[in-house]
Amino acid sequence: MKSFVVFLALFGSVFSHVKISHLLDKSCISPRKQQERIVFGQNALVESSPWMAILRSSTVDFLCAGTLIHKNFVLTAAHCIIGKGQLIVRLGVYDRSCTVCKEVKEYNVVESIPHPRFSVYQESNDIGLLRLDKDVKYNSYIRPMCLILDPRFNPRIIDRFQVFGWGITQNSTLSQVVQTTHMNRRTPPTSDCSFANTNSKICAGSELAYTCMGDSGGPLISEVQYKNYLIFAQIGIVSNGPESCMTDAVYTDVNYFKWWIQSHVSR
Repeated sequence: MKSFVVFLALFGSVFSHVKISHLLDKSCISPRKQQERIVFGQNALVESSPWMAILRSSTVDFLCAGTLIHKNFVLTAAHCIIGKGQLIVRLGVYDRSCTVCKEVKEYNVVESIPHPRFSVYQESNDIGLLRLDKDVKYNSYIRPMCLILDPRFNPRIIDRFQVFGWGITQNSTLSQVVQTTHMNRRTPPTSDCSFANTNSKICAGSELAYTCMGDSGGPLISEVQYKNYLIFAQIGIVSNGPESCMTDAVYTDVNYFKWWIQSHVSR
């Protein structure tokens, strides 16, 4: 991942009348460690990203990232799960090289749900859900990301983000430790992601750091004011970008698909 973190504490008025029921999983509200990097990113603080998930298979130790959004579901990109066979989700990971860390838990995926209109050719509807084989037990290392379902919430007014991942760094290798950095919304989209000019995509980038291979499926987030809390809310999913990585990239707009997400989680 090529580094970027964005801190927002702007939108208290947006949430002044929002109810807890407008969060997909209210357990996402908890104290967070704040901080700042991916290519040219920096190490995230321990316990600062308890919602991060690693997707793997029986033969490949690292396929993509994802986000824990509910005790039974992980959110990721559709291209991360199609044709990958039986998947396993690893939660509580900070350093991928730690094979005996007691906080790390694994869950089998019992259902992979790519969006039915995902198109690898048009790079559209790149979103998917993974249903886990058992309930996730939350703790300081494992906790869900907030997804805001309130129809009055307008993430299009948010133009600064933070991203996390274990993707390719400036050393051309996957990071062992989760990285984080800041991103800015590009409006209108740049030539590097001009195809993101739809309601279902976000174009974002930074002069300091970039997402890269291996960051796919991970979260694009913002910190927003929720009543008396500052919460991390997921705004996008790392989707695709130029192979060079050193430029702006496309993120799936989570808000556009929130009712599709809720329909599967609430089944």
